[in-house]
Amino acid sequence: GGLAPTGELVDALRSAKKQRAQETQVAGVNDQDIIPVSAYSSICPLEYCCGISMNGGPCSENKMAQAAFGNLADLATLDNRRKDHVIDQHITIGTMLGLPPYDEQGYELVVEPRALRSLHNDDEREHFVIAGQTFGLQYVHKQGDEANRVMVSYRKNEVPGSEMEVKERIKKLLAIDHINVAKLLQVCEDDEEFYLIYEAQDGMGYLPCQVLSRGVTLTASEGAKLIQQMAAAAAACHRAGIYHLDWSIWNVMSMTYGSLFPMKVFGFGLAGCLHSGKSSNVHEGMWEARGAFFYMSP
Repeated sequence: GGLAPTGELVDALRSAKKQRAQETQVAGVNDQDIIPVSAYSSICPLEYCCGISMNGGPCSENKMAQAAFGNLADLATLDNRRKDHVIDQHITIGTMLGLPPYDEQGYELVVEPRALRSLHNDDEREHFVIAGQTFGLQYVHKQGDEANRVMVSYRKNEVPGSEMEVKERIKKLLAIDHINVAKLLQVCEDDEEFYLIYEAQDGMGYLPCQVLSRGVTLTASEGAKLIQQMAAAAAACHRAGIYHLDWSIWNVMSMTYGSLFPMKVFGFGLAGCLHSGKSSNVHEGMWEARGAFFYMSP
C-alpha cells in the first residue's frame, strides 16, 4: 500500500520475500511465485490511500498493516503459497461445526404468519413480504413456544468464511443482546446448511412502506430518535467486534406496523462471513428501489 508507485512496491515485496526465504531456508520459492504487477491492486486494499511511507522498506513491515491484512509479502503470491490463509479455507457440504441439528429442534415453517394476517392494507402486506424475501427470512414455529420466530439459512458451500470464522462469528452474534438489535436466538445446522433463528420482526418493511411508498417523512424528533437508536445498536455491536456491512432502509425493522419504535436493526455480522453477493430469490428489477442488499460494502 502507500503512495509509492506500484512497481516500486512490488520490487520491495520481492526483495522482502527473498530475504525471508533465505533466513528461513524455504525451498522452491522464486520470482515466478510473485503475482504480476497488473494484478497487484487486488491484493492490497490500501494502495494509493494508506499513506504508509516506502522509505524504510515495504508496508509489510508496518505493524498496523500486518495486524489488518497479514504479511503483505506473503499474500502477494500465487494460490499454492496462500493455502494456509483463512480466505482459502471455505466450508464444504458435509462439514459439521458441532451446532444443534436443525431437524431435532422441532421448527416448522409458517406459511402465513399472524403478523401478515393482521395487516389489512395491501401496501403494508406487500412491504412485509418484500422485506422477508429480501433477506431470505421465513417464519417458523416451535411446539411449546408462544411466539413465532424468523429463520434465515445459508448453504455451507456458499459461505465465504472459514470454519474458524463462522464459529467465532456465531459465538459473538449469540452474545449480543440490545433492544435495538434483532436478537439471534439459536443457530442450527445440517449437512448442507446453517439455520439462524431470530426473534420475529412483525413490523419488517414498515419504514420503507411509510417513507418510500407513502411519501410520509419523519418529523425532526422522529428522525433524531431513529438516528439515536441506530447509533446505539451500532455501538453495542462494534464493542463486540461485529459490524454491519450492508446498510439500507430495509434493515431498519419494527416490532409492529403500528409504530416505528423501538426500531430493530437486522443483519449485523452477516455480510462477509456468512453471506456475500446478491440474494437470488428477489426479482432483478426490484434491486434499484431497495438498495444493495446482500452486498458487502468495500
